[in-house]
Amino acid sequence: MSPGALSGIRVVECGELVAAAYATKLLADLGAEVVKIESPDGDAARRRGPYPGGTPDPDCSGLFLYLNTNKRGAALDLTTPAGRAGLHALTRGADLLVHNVPPRDLAARGLDFATLSALNPRLVVTAVTPYGLSGPKRDWEATDLTLWNAGGIAYLNGGGPEAGDLPPLKPYGMQAEFQGGVNAAVAALGALLARRRDGRGQQVVVSIQETLAAILELTFEYWPY
Repeated sequence: MSPGALSGIRVVECGELVAAAYATKLLADLGAEVVKIESPDGDAARRRGPYPGGTPDPDCSGLFLYLNTNKRGAALDLTTPAGRAGLHALTRGADLLVHNVPPRDLAARGLDFATLSALNPRLVVTAVTPYGLSGPKRDWEATDLTLWNAGGIAYLNGGGPEAGDLPPLKPYGMQAEFQGGVNAAVAALGALLARRRDGRGQQVVVSIQETLAAILELTFEYWPY
């Protein structure tokens, strides 16, 4: 078998549920070596189905298995010094770290860019967040429902412009996080290419709300017309 396009790229993931995990799944499918870090309680995706026979089993969640194929795993408690030390040992030899940890928790878990960059100046750090790492909504919590509405697509999924009789509607599942994951993977690859030119890593920030607003079909045209 020939090596994948991203063979030799080492990735560390600190992700819960979908966004970060899907970004790194795409990279792993292209040949990157991905180590997924979970808390001792396990990724919340393990507690979501579907399950074989409908019986909950954290090792058999269809969502978790789909998102984490082609990855290795490690259990670390990033709220402890030992857990953060383990994370930092992994990042010293990594090319990319992807996470969707809430912005308010980054420093306490050793995931702030200043700390990571000091350990490995060539590291690219990609943060997938509901509303980015700056601005008045930085620390707002969000769900798939609120993100689809904040991004405007729930409006289109209803009747769309000038169709007040059909209310806004969100898609099934956690599709907003999948969109964030796609954008995070693309942006991370761009930062890795820039590192070849500049010799240094950088921080990439993906706002899921912005990724959804960016794919609003025809909405911009409707507004000026």
